[in-house]
This record gives sequence, structure tokens and C-alpha cells, in this order.
Amino acid sequence: MIMRSKIFQYKFSIILCIAVLFLSLMNSSDVPGTNLWNFEGLDKIVHILMYLSLTSTIFLEKNKKSQEVSKNILYKNNLIPLILLVLMGGSIELIQPVVANRSCEITDFLANISGIILGFFLHFPILNILKR
Repeated sequence: MIMRSKIFQYKFSIILCIAVLFLSLMNSSDVPGTNLWNFEGLDKIVHILMYLSLTSTIFLEKNKKSQEVSKNILYKNNLIPLILLVLMGGSIELIQPVVANRSCEITDFLANISGIILGFFLHFPILNILKR
């Protein structure tokens, strides 16, 4: 019963995690192209936005019922999910060439980390607005 409530607490995070995995592991030929938003670095913005939304959602769901929330990124309850997100982003980059016929780029991984850090710090003002 407790396990079910914990899983239900993170329902949006689970959905976003599946979406990030799906989008990251799509075959390169299946990724739609467009001339409207076609500029150098667009994929890095997509990586940042994917991990920003995933991280902020995880921490919003984690902290929405908490009375006191630590803004210290090195706090144990913050560090574990952040490390798992970084490992997820790195693992996906490493398996993309094998699974999805896409390149493994360090700049994509750095964009993932940037999105994770931005998502962590962005969730605090959103959490304050939601708790009002």
C-alpha cells in the first residue's frame, strides 16, 4: 500500500521519464525535421528543456507536501535524485549509438546536466507559488 502511494506521488515524473527515454532513444531517421526552427544548437535546447522539465517535476512532486525544503543542492535528499538523473542522462547518451543510430555527444550530456541544475533551482519558486 505504501509502495503504491509512493509511485502515485511521482506519476507525472514517471510519465516524463518515459517520454524523455522515448525521445532520446528514437531512431535518428524517425526524428522529424523542420526548416522553421532549424538552427545550430537547437538539439541542445531540447536536451536542456527535457531535463529541466523532468527535474523540476520530480522535485515538485517530492517536496509538495514537505514543510521544510532544503535548497542546498548537496543535501542528501536532493543529491540522490540529482545523481540518478545525471546517470540517466549519461547512460542514454552512451547507448544512443547502439540503440538509436544516433551519436554520443559530450555537449548533449552537458546540456542534460544544465537542464538538471536549472530544473532543480527553478522548482523552488514554482513550489512557493503552488503552496500559496
